Amino acid sequence: RGQSNAIRDYVCNFGSLLPADPLQRAQSDEALAMIEDYIGFISPTMRENDPVKKKAMRIDIAENKHPPALAHRDEFIANNGANGHAVGSTLSPADFKIFQLIWLLKSGILDDIPTSIVDAYPQLILLHQTIAAIAAVKLHLESFGK
Repeated sequence: RGQSNAIRDYVCNFGSLLPADPLQRAQSDEALAMIEDYIGFISPTMRENDPVKKKAMRIDIAENKHPPALAHRDEFIANNGANGHAVGSTLSPADFKIFQLIWLLKSGILDDIPTSIVDAYPQLILLHQTIAAIAAVKLHLESFGK
């Protein structure tokens, strides 16, 4: 995660994607921190070697932890974003981080977490579609078959 965050921050600084408005910058930072928390639910399962325990952990995430977290993020986007973006109506670092989480959840990589877990959250789906449609993102995803 550290490398991806550093790369994201570098690209966003280089590409002038940081919100100029101080409130939107704070909202973007809030979204980034929240997504780190959600990924924090998943990380321990990646290191778990006991398949029975790993399955139980992932089911708990899918049934108990992610639904309220995803609902909160969907509401956040509805209140603060527009045009398929998390904060404001243009790209921000939050868009890329949220996209990363949605992609992971929808990818099928995480056994016992349904790939449909995000389907009930229209703002998250719209953001995912918006970011996935960016030519560079599309090319990147195609480069490894996802």
